[in-house]
Amino acid sequence: MQEKIHYFQVNNKLVPVQVIFDAKNNEMEMQKIRGFYILRISYENFNQNLDKVNDYVQKFIGGKAESSSWMSPGINLENRYFYFLSKRIYFQYSNFNKEISFEINDGKTFLACKNETKIGKTLHDWLQNELLKIVSEMINSNFLKFFLTENNLKNMQINIKHSKSYWGRNKAIDFNTKTYGLDFNIDLIMFDEKLIESVVFHELTHCIYRNHSKQFWNHLTNILPDIKLRNWYLNHKKFKYKTKNETNM
Repeated sequence: MQEKIHYFQVNNKLVPVQVIFDAKNNEMEMQKIRGFYILRISYENFNQNLDKVNDYVQKFIGGKAESSSWMSPGINLENRYFYFLSKRIYFQYSNFNKEISFEINDGKTFLACKNETKIGKTLHDWLQNELLKIVSEMINSNFLKFFLTENNLKNMQINIKHSKSYWGRNKAIDFNTKTYGLDFNIDLIMFDEKLIESVVFHELTHCIYRNHSKQFWNHLTNILPDIKLRNWYLNHKKFKYKTKNETNM
């Protein structure tokens, strides 16, 4: 199947849509995956009925055009940037080299990407893997603070997922043996590492106290005295964390 990125005008804004040409599809079929729009249609139907296609796309997207170029976690295909640890990172794509390139911390990163329609998925997978590395390192460096053993770590299942309802989640697979599954929202990669840390430590505290009891908050506050401020930044989607002293400067 052939595919391409086509920009549709919706509410005076250009919206990128991945168009997949399917010879078996005589109708138009549209869906939204990870915040990105995908249209399946035959090549002939697309080229011969472009006005109808435009109408169909506009009705499907409706008043959501403002967020249409927003692909979790903060990937903007239209303006070629994404968010990584509270910073906006601009990227380029080379058709000749078949790769995405961008600069982070004065270093250049290159990601293999066979065509422009795969940019979103390629960046998404890279960000997902980066968050997994960050979270895993935080857990490995701090597990003793939560009365866990190296054996508990070996059995721990860490997953990066999409969610609209949580930043992190602790599932007790076997509470007696302290076997846990920890899920983290991929959108955390957009935030400062201190804010990611607050979610990781929150979920690790649930390895001791399952509920948000007074003991739970006492333990977490002893480790992170500024946990309430960090939670405020997370819940208000403020990517860059500042302490109270920095805020008052």
